[in-house]
Amino acid sequence: MNYLRISTRLYTQPPLKFPKELKGLKSFSVSFIPKKCTCNIYIENDNLWIKHKDFFSKVFIPNKEDIGKPLSFILQKYFSKEKSEKFIYSDCWGSVVLRNEAWLKFENVISFYKKQDSYNKDYNLYVTAEEMLKLFCSKENIDSPAVIIEYERFFERITDILKYNY
Repeated sequence: MNYLRISTRLYTQPPLKFPKELKGLKSFSVSFIPKKCTCNIYIENDNLWIKHKDFFSKVFIPNKEDIGKPLSFILQKYFSKEKSEKFIYSDCWGSVVLRNEAWLKFENVISFYKKQDSYNKDYNLYVTAEEMLKLFCSKENIDSPAVIIEYERFFERITDILKYNY
């Protein structure tokens, strides 16, 4: 198995281009952070592609004098965005996430999954998710336990789909 980051889009950059290899393929969705970010997953031959919609995104930090101001104020001042009071109340606080995106590719995932002990599919899923996590963390230089846990859960959700398709 191998991991590649195909392309990355930082906040304010133009949208990512859809890879030619994936034209005509159906995708399925897997939540990266439940109820906050959903990623599209494509299976192309033996490879798994991920359109990651929250790839190491940063939180916007306003100027010192604006820290602690309501979210509607921050959105208006820094992003010229007006939100109706129906969704953002004037006394609401929160964070503005500057979303980064990426196309990720795991090569030979299907054959790796099938090569494991064929009698225990749950074990195969666990081993496949663990291998994906190891590759991802080593290539992206991740050592933060909080980040590792989020990606571990994400890869487990992805490989769980394999149980029903392969």
